Amino acid sequence: MAVDDLVDEPDYADGSDPEDERPNSPWGYPMSWGSTSETTALAVTQIALTLTADAASARTVVTQSIATFPQWFDLLKDWVEVLTRQDLDPVAPRKRFELKGDRWAAWLGESELDVPHRFVVDFAYGEPLSESRWTSLLTLVGEGSQPPVEHLLLRDARAAHVRRQYRRSVVDAATALEISLHRLLLAEHRRAPSLLADEFVRSAERWSLGRLQNTLNRLGLVPAGVTADLVRLRNSVVHKTAHEPSEGESATMLTAATDAVNMATPVDAAL
Repeated sequence: MAVDDLVDEPDYADGSDPEDERPNSPWGYPMSWGSTSETTALAVTQIALTLTADAASARTVVTQSIATFPQWFDLLKDWVEVLTRQDLDPVAPRKRFELKGDRWAAWLGESELDVPHRFVVDFAYGEPLSESRWTSLLTLVGEGSQPPVEHLLLRDARAAHVRRQYRRSVVDAATALEISLHRLLLAEHRRAPSLLADEFVRSAERWSLGRLQNTLNRLGLVPAGVTADLVRLRNSVVHKTAHEPSEGESATMLTAATDAVNMATPVDAAL
């Protein structure tokens, strides 16, 4: 479906300022807009499906399509979340606005005001889908292709961090990191295979995050930000101490895991 089909350009014949209006669309809300529909990016909120069948098979085609649509859409949602960092979780929706605490500070000139509450605004994040990427995603989903598991874990870690679930964010990001470090080790082995290296890599299936980090560090292959301190953070969260990570610790783990995952498994190559 072309962007032209999704957007009705505003009529400025009344002399209104184009900056005051966005194009109208029943399909979604505009993320950006210009003087023509070709420069408009939409956050899609509706999808139209066209089913083609003759009269005799119409009921069967519609029934089968409806039955398989939820699985198709779940796969499409996974790819959109991975590639654009949009947050489409219907189970744990984000709290967009929240009042917190007893008071927050404000000033009028030199005088401090007594304001009873402070508030948190959770802005949306992510990139809008271009028409070309949307077409590529439909092809991937139609082929049954799934995002790599480490990218799904990274998606979950990002969502948990936004929801201030920092322990879950650290655990999911560290798991994605561990998978990615193992993939980097395998990639290095494929560049210089040998019988001895085969045995080495087979044993690496059981290696911990710490040993993977240490080995890749000695080989000069460890991604930036993946340090021994990061390994200790992960261990303190998942083992006996059950450390409650801070927002900063969660962000540090998430950043390092993102770099490692993108280095080991760049998903843009799938498009």
